This record gives sequence, structure tokens and C-alpha cells, in this order.
Amino acid sequence: MPRLLGLPWVVAALLMAMAGCESTPKASAGLAGALSEYDAGRYDAAHTKAVAAMQGATGADREQAAYVAGLSAYRKRDYIEAEHRLTTAAASSDRTVSGRAKAALGLVCLAQNRPATGAVHLAEAARVLDGPDASEAAFRAGVAYQLAGDESAAQRQFAYARSVESSSGVSGGRASTGGGGGSGGTSGGTSGGATGGSWANPPSGLFAIQVGAFSDMTNARSAADQARRFADRHGLGEVRIIPKSDARQRTLYVVQFGRFTSRTSAEAALRQLAEPRYIIAPLMAG
Repeated sequence: MPRLLGLPWVVAALLMAMAGCESTPKASAGLAGALSEYDAGRYDAAHTKAVAAMQGATGADREQAAYVAGLSAYRKRDYIEAEHRLTTAAASSDRTVSGRAKAALGLVCLAQNRPATGAVHLAEAARVLDGPDASEAAFRAGVAYQLAGDESAAQRQFAYARSVESSSGVSGGRASTGGGGGSGGTSGGTSGGATGGSWANPPSGLFAIQVGAFSDMTNARSAADQARRFADRHGLGEVRIIPKSDARQRTLYVVQFGRFTSRTSAEAALRQLAEPRYIIAPLMAG
């Protein structure tokens, strides 16, 4: 199953959506080939095949292919192409494809340091999607609004996420975001409510490279072990595991390394790592 930086809610239903739609054999074969390449981590090939599948396709076939093309471009860090393709998918009449494309557009904007626009896309996704997907999108919209410095909008999104969880019986097992992935944690994007302060203005004034935020200590340790080779190779110090409470008062184990006096210097170090799962986050006190 394709994943977008540990965000299965953005892509998990795509194969099921394909199975439920009437598609031409040629379009289905082309999209299946793109998905196969995506699953294998061959994002250049996935993008090429998805764009090819769009040619001559109409309706749901074209929109689903655009979605895969956009996700593949995102994984290649070609954010302009990703936004172009995902905008096509976001206009789909299929609520699942549209909602997940809007959510992915939010992530693209966050990757471009455009949190206010990303928050709008994620909030729109939350209103289109249902159940766990809606809750996840609203929660991440809240995080994006925090990054944009709009705390009141962030709290409205967090409240909406909680209301969806309450009404739909969604499990509270989702952790905050970061990198690393694996069960008990998610990756990609940014973490919300686990810092004790605004993400736009961290209390310490310092930044770190964040590997992930996990609800399970075993997963946190595994991610920390994987991150040590990056930290050691680039002289970025020890990898830290910091227990924190998120906006829902759940204990999360946040994995970070590095210590930077500005976001710019942290981003420069992250580019040298060439690890797309990691993000920049406020430095947390252990």
C-alpha cells in the first residue's frame, strides 16, 4: 500500500477506490503500474507512468492518475509539479480522492514553508473526508495553523478533530507527526501540541531535526537507532528521545537531534541529510 511519508490516511484508500470505480482496462493497467512503482519507492517511474495514464483518460481515471502523479512528485520534492497534479485530483467528484488530494496539497504547502495555505487545504480536506481521515486532516490543519501563528484557528481545528473522533468512535491511537513511521507513530509534516508552545515561535528559540513522535517507546528507540547514522556522519550530536504530552494528553516519545539557532541553519543541515522523512521542529527540552 503506498504511503506518503508515513501518512497512510492520505493514500490508503486509493486501491479500494480504484476497485470500486468503472475504469477502462488501459487506464486501470496504467494506474496499477504507477502504483506498483510507487510502492517500490521508484518515484520517478511512478510519476512517469501516472502522467502517461492521464493522457487520454477522463473522469475518475484521470483524477486518480493525477493523484498518484502528485504524490510521486511530492516524494521527489518536485513541489511545483506535485501541486499542479494534486490540484487536478482535488477537483474530483469522488470525495475520497478529492479530500485526500486536498490533504496532500496541505503537505506540499508545508514542505514549501507555506503553513497558512497548507492549513486551508487541510481544513478543507477535513470537511470532505469522513471518520478517521477527517479527524486526521483536522488535527494536522491545527498544527499548520500553529505554524502560521494563528492559535485560535488551530484550536478550532483541534476541537473539530476531537468532535469527529467522539462522534465516529475513532481511536485515539494516532501520534503527532515527524519522521520514521512504523506502528504507534506517524511521519512527515509537523507535530502539534507536544511542545508546550507555538511552533511558529518555539519557547527556546532553538530548532532541531525531528525524526518522529511515537506513542510506543520501542518504535521511538528503533527510529532513534536509524537516525544515529545521520547524526554521527554529519556531526550533529546525540539523538534524543523526549517524552511529551500532545494536545490530547497522550504521552508521545519525540525523537530529535541537532541544535540550531535558526530555522534557516536547521533547514540547511536537513538538506544535506537528504532524508525526506525528517522535518524541522522546535528544540524540545529533555
